[in-house]
Parts: sequence; structure tokens; C-alpha cells
Amino acid sequence: MVTTGCLAVFGMGAATSATPKPATRGAFRTTDEFHRTISVTKLGTAFADSQSSNWSGYNKGILDTDTVTSSISAQWVVPTATQHVAGEAEDSATWIGVGGGCLQSSCSVTDDTLIQAGTEQDVSSSGVASYDAWYEIIPVPEIASTIVVHAGDVIDCSISQVVPGVWTITLDDTTDGQGFTETVPYPSDGSTAEWVEETPTEIGTSGANLAALPNLTTVHFTRASEWRERGARTG
Repeated sequence: MVTTGCLAVFGMGAATSATPKPATRGAFRTTDEFHRTISVTKLGTAFADSQSSNWSGYNKGILDTDTVTSSISAQWVVPTATQHVAGEAEDSATWIGVGGGCLQSSCSVTDDTLIQAGTEQDVSSSGVASYDAWYEIIPVPEIASTIVVHAGDVIDCSISQVVPGVWTITLDDTTDGQGFTETVPYPSDGSTAEWVEETPTEIGTSGANLAALPNLTTVHFTRASEWRERGARTG
């Protein structure tokens, strides 16, 4: 379910790390996973949220706000992933992003650009959980960081446009004192902003398919904020 065009409270207060450490910066590797734009399965109304096959969370769009997004941020605790179906490999992602969502509350119009960053929570077919941090700029697949991420770690993440067409992505694991900052060119039009729990798309021998979703502990986005500016869409 995706909530659009209204005020949403993701959590009261903020998760904090007991002893923040100086951030250690990691390297990166390309993966075979994609975090796609929203796939709408049921349009929203004044009385009901829209529904999606791959996103769950909150989305704000330009046709409801008459503004474009130039910055987004949030904090969350990495959820614990456990196997939902025995013998099945399962994947999930928690992230914030600009673009790729619904332009208005009905979700009848969507955006095809997307710049995003977050954490991955996966379970292998043998039931072993793994976690990582990543960013992605569509249409390139996920770029995973080599920093070590654990269930229960507190994540601070932000994506900001520093000049038109150039974005800075920052993700810090405040529990372990690791993180990354990348500045990348990307022609996002800033039409939507979102805070999402997602079923990723995997590329394999059978083509591109939605991953199976593991069991997850509840995710709360805290310190969720965005900066919007009035102006015409670009790109």
C-alpha cells in the first residue's frame, strides 16, 4: 500500500546510536538487482490509498503540491529479515528517493526517473540473512557499498540536489560508524518524493522478476523531511 498526498507520521522521536563513531567510507560493487519505479495495481481515491505490487510507504507528487523536490532525508533502523518460505531466497529494500512515484494522490500518473539510496535485507535459500547499503540511479542497477550493515543498525540517509542535475547521496550507519557519500550527475525532474519498503526486481536467467519478500520486523522512518521548490518540471 502506498499513501499519497497527505500528511503521514512515520514514527515519534528518533532512533539514536548509543555511541556514534567516526564514519568509515567503503568501496562499491554493481549487483544484479534493480529498485524500480512504482508499479500501481489499484488507483487511490479520496477515501483509500493506492496499491502497488512493489512499493509500500509514503509518496508525495508535484500535481498535489505544485512544487518539485530538491532534497529528502530520513532515519530508520535496519529491520531483521527471516525466511518466509523454507528453501526460498528472499529480498527486501528500505530506502528514500526522488522520482519514480505517483504525481498525485490517485496514482493515475507516475514518474519514470528515480534516484534513491537505502539498505537491503535478504535471506538466502538456506535461511541465512544478509544486509547491505546501496544507492541507485535508474536505469543503472543497484550499486552496493562494501560497508558492513547489521540488523538493528541506525541509518541516516539523505539525497540533495547541489546544483541542477547534480545530486549528493549520503548514507551513514551511525551504529557502526560506517557510511558513504557520492555526488552524481542525474537528470531527475524532482516530481515525487518517497519513503519506501520495497520488493526489489532481480535479473536472472529467466529475465527480470520481482523477488520473494522475507518476513521483516516493522520499519519506522523517523526524522523524515524533504525540501520542495516552486517551479516547472524539468527533464
